[in-house]
Amino acid sequence: MHGDVLYRARLASGIELAESLAQAVREAQARLLGRAQEGARQHEAKLFEGMRQQAKLEAEYRTIALQVGTAGQQLTVRVR
Repeated sequence: MHGDVLYRARLASGIELAESLAQAVREAQARLLGRAQEGARQHEAKLFEGMRQQAKLEAEYRTIALQVGTAGQQLTVRVR
């Protein structure tokens, strides 16, 4: 009978330990996934900021190209 009680106590202790370890693993996974998600958000933010900067530079380039084109047409008109 004493062995049966000891066995049940060890079994309960093992179950509690397994439950505790499972909880620790879940918490660690949540932390890692949270970091990965934050890294992905930061990468995405940089990507979109780069896209906005490129669009801005392209707009500036078009404006300058139009100004140079207009100035070149004026210069051509004056030379004639």
